[in-house]
Amino acid sequence: MDYDGDGHDDLISGSYDPGTFHLFRGLGKGKFAARETLMDRAGKTVLTNPEVAEAVGSFGSWVAMVDWDDDEDLDLVLGSFEGQVKVRLNEGTRTAPVWAAGNVTVQADGEDILVPGHHFTPVIADWDDDGLWDLLSGSDEGSVWWYRNIGVLGDPKFMPGQMLVTAPEGFGYDEWVEDGQLDPGIRSQIAVSDWNGDGRLDLLVGDFRTAICPKKDLGAEDTARLRRIHEKMGTLNSRIYDAEDEERALRGKKDALDEARAARSRLIALEAESKKLMELARPLMSDGDGMRLGANLSRSYGFVWLYLRR
Repeated sequence: MDYDGDGHDDLISGSYDPGTFHLFRGLGKGKFAARETLMDRAGKTVLTNPEVAEAVGSFGSWVAMVDWDDDEDLDLVLGSFEGQVKVRLNEGTRTAPVWAAGNVTVQADGEDILVPGHHFTPVIADWDDDGLWDLLSGSDEGSVWWYRNIGVLGDPKFMPGQMLVTAPEGFGYDEWVEDGQLDPGIRSQIAVSDWNGDGRLDLLVGDFRTAICPKKDLGAEDTARLRRIHEKMGTLNSRIYDAEDEERALRGKKDALDEARAARSRLIALEAESKKLMELARPLMSDGDGMRLGANLSRSYGFVWLYLRR
C-alpha cells in the first residue's frame, strides 16, 4: 500500500495493545523508515475507540485503506476487536494525509456492522466484480464475511454480511489433534487474490489454533493417562488464574501484607504442581514441527488455507 502517494510501497498495521496504528514508510529497494504512530489533526493518537479514556479501550485493531469518499486521497478503514468497522477520513491530500479527529461507524442496512464472532479484519476488494469495492473480513470464530457495497462512488452503502467461509467446529483451543490431522482454526485473517488466474477473486485465510497433540501411535493406556493429565491441568490452570488475581489485588496494600505473602506462596505452590504435571505429560506429547508446548499442554499453530472461487 502506497500510504502517501510517493511511489513507494509502505507498511501500515494495527496492533493488539493498546490498539494504535503504525506506519513504516517505504524507502525503496526493500528498506523502510522507522515506525511512526498515526496521529490525528488534533495531535491525538488514531484509535478505533477514541472516546474511551484509556488507549487500552481500543486494543485489537486492524486497518485497510481506500478512497472512501472519492476525493482522490486514501482514508483509513479501522477494524475493531469487538467486531465493528469504522472510517477515519483523510482531511489532507493524497501525498500529505491529515486524519480527522473522530471516526465514522460503518453501517449495513441501517445497523452498525458487527462481524459475527468479533474481530473485524478489513480487506477492500470488488468481490462481485460490479465496479464498486466491497468490505470483507475474517473473525475471531474463524468465519469469513462479505459486505456488499450497493452505494455509489463517494457514498458507499452496504448490505448485511454474507458468510463466505463457515466457522470451524469446536472451540479452537485445546482440541485433541492426532498427528497429520489438519482442520481450519479460529481468528481468521484474510487476503484476496486471483490465485489461479481465472479472472475471479479467491480467498487466502490464515488461522490460529491450540491443540493437545499426543505422540504418534501412543498406546491406549498412555493416551488415557495423557487425557487425565490434561483434565488436571485444566482445573489447575483455573486455580492459578484465581491465585494470580488474588495476589494482584492484595499487592501493594499496606494493611494486607501477610495476606499478600500467603497468596504469593499459594501461587508458587500451584505453579510448581503445574510444572510437575508438564514433565509427566511431555514424553507423551508430539514434538511436531512448528508447535510450541503451552502452559496447559496445548501446542499453538496456524496455517493458511486457500479457497478457490467456484
